[in-house]
Amino acid sequence: MTTTNYYDCSGLRDYICNSIHSAVNLYYYRYAISQANIVDGVYKITRPGYYYLTEDIAFDIPGGDINKYVLSLDKKSEHLYGNHAGIIIESDNVILDLAGYSLYQTPRFYAVQRFFNLVQLNNFPFMLDPKKSCTETSAGKQCPVVGPIPHVRLPYFKEPQFVVIKNGAMGLTSHTGIHGNNNKFILVDDIQFSDFEVSAMTFNNLDNSIIENVIVHKSLQKIPFNPFWVTATLGYKTLLNEGVPLEELHVISTAIEKMLMKIKIAYTIDDLLIIAREFPDFSNEDRKWLSPCGQFGISITKRGPSVHDFSSGTNNSTDTSRVIYIQNTTIKDMAVNVFEDISIAKNGKPVGLIAGSVVRIATMDNPITREILNILKTIPITKRKAISGLTDEMINAIQSPSLSQPLELCRGIDNMAHVSKGLIGIRLDSCIHAYLNGVRIHNLRNIGNALTKTEIETAKQRYFSPDIIMMDSGLISSRTFVGYNSCAFIASAGNQVHIVNSSACDIVSTNGMGIAVALNNKLKCAIVHGIQITNVSSNDKINDSTTLLIDKSCENVRVERVFYN
Repeated sequence: MTTTNYYDCSGLRDYICNSIHSAVNLYYYRYAISQANIVDGVYKITRPGYYYLTEDIAFDIPGGDINKYVLSLDKKSEHLYGNHAGIIIESDNVILDLAGYSLYQTPRFYAVQRFFNLVQLNNFPFMLDPKKSCTETSAGKQCPVVGPIPHVRLPYFKEPQFVVIKNGAMGLTSHTGIHGNNNKFILVDDIQFSDFEVSAMTFNNLDNSIIENVIVHKSLQKIPFNPFWVTATLGYKTLLNEGVPLEELHVISTAIEKMLMKIKIAYTIDDLLIIAREFPDFSNEDRKWLSPCGQFGISITKRGPSVHDFSSGTNNSTDTSRVIYIQNTTIKDMAVNVFEDISIAKNGKPVGLIAGSVVRIATMDNPITREILNILKTIPITKRKAISGLTDEMINAIQSPSLSQPLELCRGIDNMAHVSKGLIGIRLDSCIHAYLNGVRIHNLRNIGNALTKTEIETAKQRYFSPDIIMMDSGLISSRTFVGYNSCAFIASAGNQVHIVNSSACDIVSTNGMGIAVALNNKLKCAIVHGIQITNVSSNDKINDSTTLLIDKSCENVRVERVFYN
């Protein structure tokens, strides 16, 4: 496959489209997609061709049995935690034409499938783990993956190239509209995104690709359930997969079953809000129904999961994203209420409780957490390591805090150990040759807040901890919480980033910092030109509003014709 870099957007667009037409006869290989074609909740594209919707597609619970879906195990390891995507593209040379129609989750499916991408540009959202060896079985080669899912094994990992996604809308999703790893020659054109919980689009290691004529508007701002609901459901499946008897999972299973009785008859997000009020342990009402975690319009980063700090990686790495065009694109009307929590740590890093969730102080006294801790103690440490970071000593110290067993604590992360980054319109991490032209980012609002001194001191006293480590975000300073920030554009590390003829308006942080453009962490050669900035608002007692935030480690930065009202 060619590795040519195209430094002209129209030339790259023509190259992508012409390459697909040359590889496959699109007049012959045409495939209609209707609701009837969704098998077991998924539509897989495994061969080249032109695929087009004939109606709106709603992704729902496979088979319709919500209890079976949530409370039982799938035979395939990649479905241990349910369906991860609606349309899965595994093949090169594909055109996916939404034909004016929409893709979305049903509300009840959204409620129970808390990691879901409407379109996945891989056969699985997490790539193979290069640090772990594959094994040969009777079913063929099986390889572990990165991420929080310990028991998934895949025979291969597909990284599609030459894919066009165009002409339609993507609605309700618990995670992302379009998600991809290690993709090249991708064109996203004329798509509207709304009601996403995490991002409209996330690409890890994207090369020679274009995003244009896109509207990202109104992220989901009625989020019924807090992250502890994920801990309960995924924790239950993880323990069940470890062979824990059902009778030992009574507390978790009872809580889940009571919720499912209500969720199964929910038809709208508003129905789910009413249900959430009946279950305070899982309700997100205290965050005013806004996302308690970070949120992105468009996120393009280096290879691998992008959940840790903002990139400070080398600029010549093969893992970087290269030659990216984002033009004639609007991102607007996003709102979050990011919380800060305290978690158990070890050697400066948060400790996993189960299924990717960390051990959070806020839920330590919940009966579900207590049951999980008790069960973990019954699992031999050699097996437990795969699903939890807790040793017997740490569990004992959690259950019975004492001066003789002080616990290490950390802050600045969310329930899944993701470093809090706040609300961001466009995030570019380790991108080389990124060109943003005609991008409008308007009305970003983050009302989240940091921990109070009382909350910090109470946690330290309870667990006899001398200090609480702030996890480094890689922005501003290692001792600063940035989860309550709002930022229109941020580029970290990388080289040759151009932001031109664009605007940032109404970028608001109630308790943190509002930022129009941030150039961060050893970014080399950046041009900011022709930018209109209006109403960037911060909490004046904590931070000044920041139109341009330029890290001292950046090199060769040129700022021209920036207008501020």
